[in-house]
Amino acid sequence: MESKYISIKDVVARYEISTSKARKIVNEYKHTANVQTSKINGRHGFKYQISIEFLDELLKVAPDKQAPPLAEKFDNTLLIQLQTTNNQLCKQVDTQNDIIKNLTTTLQEQQKVVIAQSLQISRLSERTSSNEQHAQWNNPSDQGPTTTKKTTTIELLIIVVLLICIVAAIAYLFISIVN
Repeated sequence: MESKYISIKDVVARYEISTSKARKIVNEYKHTANVQTSKINGRHGFKYQISIEFLDELLKVAPDKQAPPLAEKFDNTLLIQLQTTNNQLCKQVDTQNDIIKNLTTTLQEQQKVVIAQSLQISRLSERTSSNEQHAQWNNPSDQGPTTTKKTTTIELLIIVVLLICIVAAIAYLFISIVN
């Protein structure tokens, strides 16, 4: 009885195996009567063909003993790697969210401190200016304006320092988000 031969492409379609597995079979049995070559007009000038009867016997596996295809094993391995990577990224995002939450809380507290200190400064400047006006009416001299200039300079210095702290905290927040 004469055996029919099919190409690697047909083997893949008929037996639902990967091209790699079909080529592995060809390489293993190419020196036997089960694998032959036929001439074609192409890059290599020939193609391999495999006996259908041989493939039926070789690939005959009981359904309960059938091993999962190589592609399925690869898919499971890839899936596990992707899940692991996803879990790591989720943990990293959670950590960054906690950092952002803490920095936001810190910024809010610093803003409260700045507002409280600004109120204190404005109250002090009101007292100083009312005392200076009172002193100018009672004792006109040049010391009133210099005291106001000193107080204003100190107030500006405090505000500048507080603003620098806020800017530094915001810069730290953005740097930690980027990293």
